[in-house]
Amino acid sequence: MLIIIPNVAIIDSVMVVLLATTLILQFVAIVVLYVLYYVECVAICSRLDTVRLDGQVSSLTGSLVGPDEHMESLDWKSTFRGEKETRVEGVIIKMTFKRKGKEFRMTGLLVTNLKVDGDFQESIVLKTTTTKGYDVSAPTELSYACYEYPGMFPPDPKAESNRNRKYLAGLTFPEMRLQVFDVESPNRGNRWYCGNFMGIGLWVGILVTLFFALVLYWGFSMLASINTMDRFGNNVLMRQTCS
Repeated sequence: MLIIIPNVAIIDSVMVVLLATTLILQFVAIVVLYVLYYVECVAICSRLDTVRLDGQVSSLTGSLVGPDEHMESLDWKSTFRGEKETRVEGVIIKMTFKRKGKEFRMTGLLVTNLKVDGDFQESIVLKTTTTKGYDVSAPTELSYACYEYPGMFPPDPKAESNRNRKYLAGLTFPEMRLQVFDVESPNRGNRWYCGNFMGIGLWVGILVTLFFALVLYWGFSMLASINTMDRFGNNVLMRQTCS
């Protein structure tokens, strides 16, 4: 009888090499993604301009667009200059709020009639959640307030009207405070401050850390479970039995 036993040490070495190669490729892919993201951010930020709408609002109107839906329109007819000398001639901001139960929430944000350096932009749809993960919502008897920097309401990339545009726009509302429903003029309700117990950045950091911890744990457990067979010194063991 001839028994052929493969060299387990070679198989274990191949497994270690494959595992190490997988970890290295994952690390390289992450580094490449971060470099591409940084390059794109630098290219975009070089073209950004901040325009302060510090002039007086020409008109402020509100209307009911549904049983529990309200729209506010802020119209500026002045001309503004950005920090990089971008010229903005007039802009209208439309905010839509919806009441559900005892809570109101902003469900729509639109920038219209925007003229940038002579180029007219009819309507730009914005997200209703800021880049810091804040949304505008509060109980109806209270006023929503966000005195810290809440982040920017960015343009919605999924909106059909935002595609193939020369310019897009985002909005920030410093020291924001508003109340839409159940307002007893001239007083507003107590403040309902913005903020989350755990921001989206913290959640992403925790999830990414857990993922890499699991990958490292799996890799080290695989390395620790390797058992080499020291009993056989040669690659092939031949044993002959005679009857």
